[in-house]
Amino acid sequence: LDMVDGICSLEFASTLAMNELGELLRDAGSAWRIEIVGRSGCLQRRVDEGVEHLATEELGRGTNAATFLRTSWTALYGRQPSASIALSNAIKAVEAAAHPVISPNDDKSTLGKMIGAIRDKPSTWRWAPLETKAGGIELVTRMMETVWSGQTDRHGGTYDSDADEISFERAQTSLELAILLIRWFRAGVIQRSPMAR
Repeated sequence: LDMVDGICSLEFASTLAMNELGELLRDAGSAWRIEIVGRSGCLQRRVDEGVEHLATEELGRGTNAATFLRTSWTALYGRQPSASIALSNAIKAVEAAAHPVISPNDDKSTLGKMIGAIRDKPSTWRWAPLETKAGGIELVTRMMETVWSGQTDRHGGTYDSDADEISFERAQTSLELAILLIRWFRAGVIQRSPMAR
């Protein structure tokens, strides 16, 4: 698999050959598939088709959030997975998508600060699908907290590399939540309440 991954990463590998190899992997029931990015490719772990569809839509947008999302996706589903890198970049992707909505005037705003801004004044915010029911923005806030709180290895001090190691499952959950959050921020589903403007 390392050799296949290496060959796909070379720019001279043709898209046609990579597509054919991808079909062979799929037909063989492989857990791996070929991901083509630009003029090269790489092996990536197969994921649920629905999740992949949502991710692909966001990855193709050319935004800062999409750049961080691609790094997260590749770090989690590539041949050399790193849950820590995947989670770190999922957080950055949500920060990039949420920043223009929640804290456009704060260039140093972090996901934690944005969560705090929503928690401090929940009536200022709305999640359009549940704008008339209580709990909509609280759901969004809990999703943001789930993404943000999982990165236990981002600080020094009391960090214990064994106890605080980020699991694949933890990073995967955060990445999937990040995809939804990014989509909602981009689409204007999460917004300031009209009365708060």
